[in-house]
Amino acid sequence: MKPTIAKPTDSVMRFFSRDLYAQLQSPREDVVDEAEVKWEAAVAEYEAYLGKCRGEMPSHVRALADRYLHDAEFLALSEKVQPAIGPHVPSEMFPSPYWVANAVLLLKQDDTFRTFVYGLLDRVCVHDAPDPWPLSKLRKHWLCDEVLMNSDRRRGFLHRILFSDGEVLEIPFSTFNEVEFSLADGPSMLELSGISR
Repeated sequence: MKPTIAKPTDSVMRFFSRDLYAQLQSPREDVVDEAEVKWEAAVAEYEAYLGKCRGEMPSHVRALADRYLHDAEFLALSEKVQPAIGPHVPSEMFPSPYWVANAVLLLKQDDTFRTFVYGLLDRVCVHDAPDPWPLSKLRKHWLCDEVLMNSDRRRGFLHRILFSDGEVLEIPFSTFNEVEFSLADGPSMLELSGISR
């Protein structure tokens, strides 16, 4: 199932806006200098936000917030939504339809493949890149991200990711798991070809 596509807007990211990232790519030195100051302020503001929320985040969400994935290559995104049998409780507590959904995000960082598995609270939303966008769209990689608590804290968390092609991925989730494996730790392709014989 494909994620929902939203119209371009610069209000998606709460701390690290696309407009600010685009200013960092400007050919004008004065624009870049000003953007760097604003970026450092955004980093400090986001770290202060995490400091206030960290105590209310489960360990798996804190681990996600602490991940540094700049320049990790985007490989794939898959979202699966399926109906589930709801509990026998009043319908106002569990409105119909009752469903479960997961999203899987596959990344490559150096020699390590990372698979992020999210238990979704709502559909994944892809916010299209603004036009124009200063970076190449040929090789999509991770620029920065934000892990946020929903305003209704019973409703979990939001993970927003800005990619190099200008798209922002917005993932509303309640659970998160990560699986990683390294090519350096496993058998070589030559060894695998020998095993298959």
